[in-house]
Amino acid sequence: MYPKTIAYLMTLDFTEREIDFICLFIIGLSGKEIGVYIENKGHYNITAIIRKKLSINDPHITIEKYLNQLISNLEQE
Repeated sequence: MYPKTIAYLMTLDFTEREIDFICLFIIGLSGKEIGVYIENKGHYNITAIIRKKLSINDPHITIEKYLNQLISNLEQE
């Protein structure tokens, strides 16, 4: 999907489940949609963990926006 991005995420100690979750963000699903898709109401906890591991401290920056920028930077190298 995005090999450089996935390789980078793996260096941040993401679990396989968290990376799967991130891939759903990348294809355009929202956190709420992912929660419905995986039938897990704990998606808020996973989202919080992902934000922390990505060091997203600004509440105005969405995971989707951050990931799009990350992909743009890493995959063009």
